Amino acid sequence: MTLALSLGITIGVRRALWMMAGELVGVALVATAAAVGVATFMLKYPTAFAVFKYAGGAYLAWLGLQMWQSRGKMAMPEENSEPVE
Repeated sequence: MTLALSLGITIGVRRALWMMAGELVGVALVATAAAVGVATFMLKYPTAFAVFKYAGGAYLAWLGLQMWQSRGKMAMPEENSEPVE
């Protein structure tokens, strides 16, 4: 909610809707995976669980490195200097 609010204020509501749509797709993916029974698959194949675990950790480390290198700058270019209403 904080991300949606801050993006809505800084870049405008219409552009923030794309972030919110992506968030909903991610939540739907997790809910679908849980309903299908990914946990059961992971319990039957612990090697697959380890691969996903380390791949997820590597991805999070990569994201953290990218954020650290950005030094707090927004990755989205500003097209105009006027506030979007």
